[in-house]
Amino acid sequence: GSDFITGGGTVTNGMLVFMALTPTYAGQQIDHPQLQGINIINVSALGSSATNGMHAILVENVYNFKAINVSTYFCSHGLALKGVGGQVEGLYAHGHGSDGLIIKGDTYAYAMGVSANNIYVTSIGSYDGGGISVSSISSDNYFSKITNFHIENTKFGVYASSPSSRVDGLMLNNGSIV
Repeated sequence: GSDFITGGGTVTNGMLVFMALTPTYAGQQIDHPQLQGINIINVSALGSSATNGMHAILVENVYNFKAINVSTYFCSHGLALKGVGGQVEGLYAHGHGSDGLIIKGDTYAYAMGVSANNIYVTSIGSYDGGGISVSSISSDNYFSKITNFHIENTKFGVYASSPSSRVDGLMLNNGSIV
């Protein structure tokens, strides 16, 4: 199969090496319609190392997406989300250089109302990075909710940052960082 998947639809019961679900236009452009109906179910993504700078799974400029029972291994980021109204249920992220889960607002891909439940992030080696990042670059990130999370042996647990805009209404419930 392809190293990158572009467009809408459902990915189920698969093993893949890197994945990007982005709108079908070229590049990261402002004011394009969000993709809808993106469902990632029972998928594992395998990268080559924690230092390669890639995203194991990148989902951007989407509306009401679902990621259910997803496992990611290596790459800089595990599951990277840039969207509105998304739901993550069961993420198992292992050995990422920057973070296992990142919810990020960007100029071309807003972040609002993302719900993540049953999140497990762990380090594998000495180059591994952090747990969960919630950030915004040039657009705000509103009302993300992260519940039932466990972060283990990472450089940081949960990191919220916004150099040029804001992260607002972040809710964390029932988590452990060890």
